[in-house]
This record gives sequence, structure tokens and C-alpha cells, in this order.
Amino acid sequence: MSDNEDRTVKRSRLRVRHLLPLAVLALVPILLAPAGSAKPAPPVINFGICVQNATTLVPAPSCSGADTNSEFDGATGAPGAPVQVTITNAASSTAALGTVKIDLPSGLRVDPSVTPQPSKYVTANGSSEIQVIGTQIQAGKSLLVTFSIDTGCDGSDLAWTASASPFNGTGSSTSQDTLSVGEKSNLRVGCHLRFATQPTDTQVGSTITDKGASTGGAIKVELDQGDVGNNTPMTTCPFGAGNCKVKVNDDPTNVGSFTPVSNAVGETFTASFSNLKITNPLNNINYTVPFTLTATGDLGLTQVSVASNPFLITEYAQGCTGNGCSFSRNKLTSGDITSFASLAGGATFDFMTLSSYSLDENNLPAGCQDRIDLHVTGFAETDGRNADGAMTITYYVNMDNIKANYGTNVGQQFIAMCVGAKKVVNNAAVDCRTLEVSAEHPTGVGGSENGWLGDSLTGGKFDGGSKNAICDADGFYWGIISSYQDKLPTDNPIVTSWSGQNIAGKNYRAFVMNVPSGWDYRNGP
Repeated sequence: MSDNEDRTVKRSRLRVRHLLPLAVLALVPILLAPAGSAKPAPPVINFGICVQNATTLVPAPSCSGADTNSEFDGATGAPGAPVQVTITNAASSTAALGTVKIDLPSGLRVDPSVTPQPSKYVTANGSSEIQVIGTQIQAGKSLLVTFSIDTGCDGSDLAWTASASPFNGTGSSTSQDTLSVGEKSNLRVGCHLRFATQPTDTQVGSTITDKGASTGGAIKVELDQGDVGNNTPMTTCPFGAGNCKVKVNDDPTNVGSFTPVSNAVGETFTASFSNLKITNPLNNINYTVPFTLTATGDLGLTQVSVASNPFLITEYAQGCTGNGCSFSRNKLTSGDITSFASLAGGATFDFMTLSSYSLDENNLPAGCQDRIDLHVTGFAETDGRNADGAMTITYYVNMDNIKANYGTNVGQQFIAMCVGAKKVVNNAAVDCRTLEVSAEHPTGVGGSENGWLGDSLTGGKFDGGSKNAICDADGFYWGIISSYQDKLPTDNPIVTSWSGQNIAGKNYRAFVMNVPSGWDYRNGP
């Protein structure tokens, strides 16, 4: 090899030796780059839903307006109420929405007879969820989804919820209230329960019927269309009604099915209850405090319930034949000392009831606050009269009590007895408070304009005057009953006679009271 060739080879090797470290160094940053770079930020999703009732040409509420509840009719069935939900991905999001799930509130369901749209992306997952899969809703864009719903009878503030995950990404987010409109829904009342027949006063442990003293028919609850006041029965069982059953309870717990019954006007959804009873022990019942039954439907929403008219559970009850009713010296034992009462009503009475009763001596009615307490048990009476009719009551008071409070030398002297009575108007007893409302008595309590006329007392003794019974908070006019000697008008309760009686070896004074037509009655005494 020549000297020139040798020098050329050496220079080449030199260049290679000098270049190789540079080439290796050039590879270093390429190999080290992944270890030193920042991780990509996770996607941010901000989205909301707008739920609209699409029944009308312009769906409501407006998605661009303030957030107000969406509203639908209650008790809608196939094909249901059209709904459109606008899913909006906020401009602040850093990823497109991929999968979106919309959950319906309790009381609403997806109507299976209508296919959700757009069907390419939207399906129903059972009856309570709408799924949107396979689309890309970019930031700042929206997708309109439509479907139909069946609704329960009624409801308010029923909350829709939604969740979403990014397209081809991980993580999820829930819809934001600040971006959503109409995601709470109200249902206009589409059906309601109604007591088609009402419970009436009956004896403890006896069957509660629609006529006093268990002499009537079954208690019936009807499922009617629309709001209260519409007595048109439903013809189909609405969504959310389960098996379309109703439960009636307070003390009784009973379930009856709404079975369509054929009659002259077509089919009605009516549940009949022919075995309702209240069987509490006697000492747990205050016979003057009314009961109510509550009917609750198996209708998905707690709002669908209704209370019956008030009625009494009584100690004694009797249905009347065409010849009237009578109780013969029934024992009254719920108060201090045993007393007795007999009742007699004429042919116009449907039923009569009798129960023990005692006044609260710490809270006496205004019309009786001067009377002397005899420490004996009084009585309460109710009845049903299909026409005017008078009643005769004989009340037996133990002479030992009379002597202990009035003295021993009273002979057959008349004594002050406290009586409460309600006016009977159109065969129904009327709360006195509804008759006495005035500027002077805005609640009716204390009024006496319509009260029956009795005697007045001074210091617990008769003062020779008369006084109208005074309306009290229990709805009765209370006062001191007069005797025939006072010669007051006969359209007032009055004691017509009194005499001595021996009952089981003890001496009693028997007061015979005449209660004219137009008054329901109780005695303190």
C-alpha cells in the first residue's frame, strides 16, 4: 500500500471514530424522550339534558329558558306521551360524548310500543333507561333523542338522571343541573281513589258497613279518572298500578283487587271490603273520637291515597226495624262510677248507638263550667234518621253521688246536667263551628246564636234564667239542660220527668230526657 493510500485509510478511520460517538449521542434523546415527557390530561366532560313534553307543536319547557319542571299528563298508556331529550356536550368539554344513559324517575316508564329515535344510536334498556351508544357528540354540540313514556297517576319533582362517558376514552360524568332544563317532572293528576260508599258508626268488633250498626253494605273504593271531583271510573289499569290493587287500613289491614264489574253503566274499577273491623280492647277506644279509613292504591306513587269520612266506633249499636230502636238500661262504665242509659227512637231511625262518655273536668266546655261534678259516667249517642224523629233517653244516676255533691236532703230535686248536641241538617249532624262563624267568633267557637236553649247557673245553682248552649271546639253546642218546669220551647232538649229507681240493690235517680228532631246528643253529665 502506498503512503498516500495509507494516509487516506487512516483519515477515514479517524472520521469514523469521530462520527460514531456523535451518532450514538444523537440516539440518546430519542431513547430517553418517553421517560421525560408529561402524561396527556384526562378528558373533561360537562354535559346536560333538556327533558321536554313533545305532545304539542312547541315542546315544553324551552331548552334555552330557565330551568322549570317538565309536565306530563298522569295515567297515560300506549302509545304514551312523546318525550324529547336534548343531550348537550358543553363547549368546555375536551372530549366527545360516546355512551349516554338516561334514567327515568319512578312513576314513568319507556313505552315499549314506540321505538326510540334515532334508532341507529338509541335503544331502551328495560322500562326505566334509555341508552345512546356509538355516536360522537362533540364539544358544543347536541343530540336530540325521542321516545314515549307511560305515566303513573300523579307525582311531582320526579327526577331524571343521566351519565356519560367519553368517546373512545375512560372515565364518566353525570349531567349538571346548571346545564339541564326540565330534568324534574310533574304529572297532572290522571286518576284518583274515591270512597264510593262511606263507613258509618258501628259497634266495636263488628263489621264496618255503609250504614250504621253494621246494617248496610260493603265499603267500596273506586279508581276514577282525572282529578278529585271526576267520578268517572277508569276502564284500564294505569301504568305503575302493579296488579291494580287497593289497601284500606287504619286498624284493619285489607287488600282488595280492582276487578271490573259489569253493571248498567259499563265496567267500573271498584274494590269492595266486606270484612273491615276495628277490634281494639274497649279501654283503648275513646268512643267520641272519630276514626277514618285510608285507601292506598298499589299505584307506584304515595300521593294516590284518600281518607274516608269520619265515623265512630261505639260501645253499643243497634239497627232499627220499621218499628224503631231501643236500648234497655245499658251499663256505662268507662268513667268514675257505673251509671246506665236507655234509648228509644221511632220508625224514622235507621240505627242508634250508645257509648260511655265523660267530660274532661280540666277542660270543660264554656256552657258547662258552673255545673257541679257528680263524678259519674255520662253517655254519647249517635243515630241515622231518614226523616225527622224525636228520641227519648232515660239516664240513671247513682243517688250516692248526688248526695255526696248536693247534700243528703235533696229529695227528688232536679240537678244540673251538662249536655252537648249538634244540629241535624238534611239528616246529617253539623259541626256547630260552621254555623257560628262571625266577626265576633271567627272560628265559630264561643258562638251561641244557633245553640239550643237551656238553663243558666250561678255558683253551680239554678238562677231562674235561661241561656243558649255555646259552640265548643268539638263541634257540639254545650249547655245545661232544662226541665219541663222551666216551660222553655219544646224544640230544645228537655227533662220531662225524674224518679227513683232501684238497680241491683242500689238507689238511682232516673232522668227522662226528650230530644226533639234536629239534634244529635251526648250527656256529660
